[in-house]
Order: sequence, then C-alpha cells, then structure tokens
Amino acid sequence: MPSLKLGDTDISAIQVGSTDVQAVYIGETEIWSGKPTYIINNGYDSKRTNTTPQYPNDEPYYDTVQYGYRATSSGTLGPFGSFSSNGKLPLVNGKGSFPFGTNAGTSAYIQEFYNQTKDYSTSQATDETKLILRVQGNLGDNSGWTSITSGTKTVYRTDATYDYAAGGQRRWTWTSSGYDGSIFLFGSSGTTEIQVTV
Repeated sequence: MPSLKLGDTDISAIQVGSTDVQAVYIGETEIWSGKPTYIINNGYDSKRTNTTPQYPNDEPYYDTVQYGYRATSSGTLGPFGSFSSNGKLPLVNGKGSFPFGTNAGTSAYIQEFYNQTKDYSTSQATDETKLILRVQGNLGDNSGWTSITSGTKTVYRTDATYDYAAGGQRRWTWTSSGYDGSIFLFGSSGTTEIQVTV
C-alpha cells in the first residue's frame, strides 16, 4: 500500500481533533492505513487421532491441523509461529499487544491466533474449519474492536463465539462446517498481515 509522506518522512498517524483516523481514501481506493497491524510468521503443526470404526464406512482416524501462531501447547500441538517486529503494534514479551477493550492496557497480548482444520482419513475431506483468537489480559467485556482483516478476508467480532476463563483469558472462535476459505487467514509458512478495525 502506498505511504503518505510529509516531505521525506512517512506519516504514521493522523488525527482529526482528538480522533484517530484509521484510513485515507481517494474515491473508494484506500491509499493509507493507520489501522493496528500485526505481521505473523506462520507456523504449522498437526496430530493424528485414531478412532474405533463401528461400521464399514466409518473413518479410522482424522488429522487435526493448525496454521498460524500459538505461544503455548495443547497436548501435542504447538507452540509454533511468531510475531514480526515490523507490525504497527508493540510486542509484549515477543507477543502482539492487544490494547482493545474497556479495561485493556498495554499488558494484554495475543496468546494464540490460528486456523484449525479437522481432516478425515479416507477422503481427506475437511469436516470443520475454525479460526481461533485467544488473548491473555483483563480486557473487560466483549467489545473494543469490530473486525479483523487479512487481504480480502474480514471476520467480525460479533460473528464469533466468545468465552473467557479465569486469569483474564479471552477467546473468540469462528467455526464453519467443511472447508471455509472465508475464515482461513493463515498458511503453513510465510507471513500473514492482520489489521484490526476498532
């Protein structure tokens, strides 16, 4: 995306009065973005779960595959991926800061942000696609941001299942049956740029 400059200096933030401007457009074309941005170095992990078939057409196993970023492990999956320092948001101990929410401060950070598929053995068809965002920190209620965009794909906070746990963990999960590319943001390698609309 083109940058805006004042002389030879890139403009990193624009305000109108006390309001932060998130984007500048010419017509319908966005030419500058000040939206909070993460750059994630994608990682990948998978595990196989054996099943006990009851009927001839039952699947003998399925593979759980995860792509993106996990700072922690769950069973045999993770950790994988990392945050790049080239994003517009600061890092908290190497993790992306998540300063969105009624009580959010600079200490809240992304613990996990990844896609997960469940692939059955015989056909290798994807039975389920998930996108999971887990944040560590006292954000308050389910508010403070509107959507997350990667390229041409946008997911909305209000479309996710939201839950929280003791210790300040907050989690948003987008789920679809079968393979759903509209919520598939990450790959097994390379980088993914994520923008947050507040």
